[in-house]
Amino acid sequence: MTTSTGNLILIGGPVVNSVTAALAEKLEVPSDYDGWKEEYGTGADSGVVKYVAECGDINGYGVVLVAGTDREGTAAAAKALMEYLAGLS
Repeated sequence: MTTSTGNLILIGGPVVNSVTAALAEKLEVPSDYDGWKEEYGTGADSGVVKYVAECGDINGYGVVLVAGTDREGTAAAAKALMEYLAGLS
């Protein structure tokens, strides 16, 4: 396998994003709403930003996941990522 350079950015959890659902096991996140709710809760507190440096299922690309149990969680995760990126400069 050839390792690629670059990242796949996934927005949304497995309920609304079929690619997130397909890669859930590799990303070590729940693959359904109930599992996500149990692990992360709901609302803004459920936001997750996760990076996996190399995912063999997609030719070695890195994966950035920005998701939550619901839209509030996903929005909070996106905001946290943007704040983190803004602080890098």
